Amino acid sequence: METSQRPLGDVELTIHTLRTIIVGAGVAALNAAEHLHELGHDDFVVVTDKMSGASSEPASAKATYYRMGMLWEQPDSPSAMAAALCDGGMTHGDVAYAEAVNSIPEFLHLVRNGVSFPRDEYGTYVGAGEQRRLATAGPLTSALMAEKSLERVRQNRTQILNRHEVIALLVSGEGEERRVIGALAVDLRKASKPAEALVVFNCRNVILATGGPGALFAHTIHSSCSPSSFGLGIKSGAAAGNLTETRFGLAFAKSRRRLFGDCQRVIPSYYSVGKGGRDQRGFLADYFHATKQIASAIFFKGEAWPFSSAGLQGLGPAVIDIAIHNEIAAGRRVYVNFSQNIKGEGIGQFNISQLDPVARNFLETNSATQFTPYDRLRHIDHRRIDAFLDYGVDLREPQEVTLCAEDTFGGLSVNTSWETGVRHLFAVGDVACTHGNPPEGAELNAGQVGGLRAAEHIARNYTDAPMPLDNFVAAAGRQLGSEITNLRRYVYGPIEAPSVRNVRNEIQHRMSLSAGMVRGVDGLSDAIADTRRLYQSIQTDSQRLTRQGEVVGAIDNELLCLAQLAFLEAMKGYIERGGGSRGAYLILDEHGDASVLTKRGSELRHRNENMGMRNQVCEVVLKEGTEFEVRSVPARPIPTIAEPM
Repeated sequence: METSQRPLGDVELTIHTLRTIIVGAGVAALNAAEHLHELGHDDFVVVTDKMSGASSEPASAKATYYRMGMLWEQPDSPSAMAAALCDGGMTHGDVAYAEAVNSIPEFLHLVRNGVSFPRDEYGTYVGAGEQRRLATAGPLTSALMAEKSLERVRQNRTQILNRHEVIALLVSGEGEERRVIGALAVDLRKASKPAEALVVFNCRNVILATGGPGALFAHTIHSSCSPSSFGLGIKSGAAAGNLTETRFGLAFAKSRRRLFGDCQRVIPSYYSVGKGGRDQRGFLADYFHATKQIASAIFFKGEAWPFSSAGLQGLGPAVIDIAIHNEIAAGRRVYVNFSQNIKGEGIGQFNISQLDPVARNFLETNSATQFTPYDRLRHIDHRRIDAFLDYGVDLREPQEVTLCAEDTFGGLSVNTSWETGVRHLFAVGDVACTHGNPPEGAELNAGQVGGLRAAEHIARNYTDAPMPLDNFVAAAGRQLGSEITNLRRYVYGPIEAPSVRNVRNEIQHRMSLSAGMVRGVDGLSDAIADTRRLYQSIQTDSQRLTRQGEVVGAIDNELLCLAQLAFLEAMKGYIERGGGSRGAYLILDEHGDASVLTKRGSELRHRNENMGMRNQVCEVVLKEGTEFEVRSVPARPIPTIAEPM
């Protein structure tokens, strides 16, 4: 990497010239860095605002890794795994096939890094689920993956520019010739003096690995995701797919740790309170006819953490999510209580011997028949209780819970090398669209395989030296000038402009109302109009900074608002084409063909999933100004024979 100083107007720019930059430092980014080094492509740098990613954090770490089965007496195949990845729909078969083919090599790469996936006495790597594809190194599998990958990256002496946030991708050309030629970043250590903080990258390739759009939602598991992640790619002209597909589930409000597994299997009780903590009620009794039904639904939430629109009928576990959603929507706060069993007026007492056979067998087999849920959990897994204490969650006391957004399976559309429609721009990890509604653990494998495929394509095909500096400045000068003008507008913004915090709150509030677990057909056009007005207002009226270093937060809000517009346009297009409830969201429609049937009666009239749309990927791409093109792209088939590279 060569570094030089160049003036642009009255601003002195630091320009780094090199072949490739990796934006982000989570598990997918670090894996891409490992593979570039292994392939001899060492003229690259990792650029990140902080040395972590969502999957690296214990609070949001993923536990399972989905790869081809390795039990040789029960043979698996890439085609079979690809079919499983495509089973939920909205998935290109060739990308799924690439994930399957490379899943075992990438799994063994993790093993070589030191991730301790369990083996049996003969050395076979054990797995669970269909074809034994699910592997786990414990509840912090993804965090361990990131830790070991970072050790390897540092051993390779890969250069890392920490505390640098990329705020724009620099592009050239139009249509199929559009390509990325660099990036603009802010050195966060100098953010209080924006004129001195600008860093420019003159590079041939960009691997975007910035995580998912967690900052779009007020309540999210992945609170550390880069707010600008999706906006960067969308603004550059890359198409985005499956932005309709976000997963939601129950989590502790304080720590945002998921409430699943044994924490639900020990069957805690729930209650809600009104303003000031008054009017405590065991609201679940309104939805179920008997305590046994409530207990069974809570128990099975341990098996199925995400809300499932397909699991609403028959008083299944998804009714727990709906009941909690209704309480929160009514302005009440919901708590889980591990110190007491379920109570309900007139619906019977809690009794382990009268539980659903599956729940009763689990508790009895594990000798977890103690009187309280807390004692049952302490017997099954006392370490989990201790782990929660580390995050300020004491299960001996009632804890507030809420419904949180987790993964968005949508992202920037990519091909089998994880390259976007903007040439030389790659997207790996949660910022890439590789799935619609995949099996558990598929995201981790997709991030690892994406890093490998992007690195291979760059190392074999995109080896040209960077542009000469004068040529680069000529090609990128106009866009750089525009971005610098934008930064100045924030620095010198009017005092009457909305604050950065208030703009962020408005974006998140709108997202929760219009694109949360329960969504409506009505109001979506108004939400789009409000988002477009906010984006245009940000560009003309700016945002008020409470401190000068907050300028990066203002840029984040601008990109986040653009991403929200893309999400809402995708949802509107999906619904107008006949799309219905699927995955982890419900689309309310007074003319819908289904409703939620509980003790309360029939409510929440909604659309069932339109199964005919599973073979399509809903894509959006930014055109002029704030106008998006929404299109349905047929899902590409699984190849019958793998094409040679």
